[in-house]
Amino acid sequence: MSDPLYRHLANLDWEDPSRVKPGLRDLAREGAAAGARRAHLTDGTHGFYSALNEMPPHFVVPPHRHSAAELFVVLAGSCTVADGTNLVAGDVAAIPADTEYGFEVGGDGLRFVVVRAQDASTTLTD
Repeated sequence: MSDPLYRHLANLDWEDPSRVKPGLRDLAREGAAAGARRAHLTDGTHGFYSALNEMPPHFVVPPHRHSAAELFVVLAGSCTVADGTNLVAGDVAAIPADTEYGFEVGGDGLRFVVVRAQDASTTLTD
């Protein structure tokens, strides 16, 4: 049995875009230059993978898919998914594995958490 894991938002280690997998490195660098950032919260040792993401207003995440299902929880701000669905703070999207989606961040930016039951690869589909 594992001990509880606590993460304090003030002390998160934000991901270095140069350490992102090669196929996503350009997008990570573009995002970082615009003010986007991601911090991994859990790495599977407690039964799931999770990350906190922050994105600036009007940032566009291109169409992509993940090899694992995810729970996408909007904490602050908003985004419009490519299918036209608008998500705001408090909304949740359950996205099946291998489902293509992308989104545009709203005018107030976006802060969200992604939770997965397993590690996932990401494929840009644009």
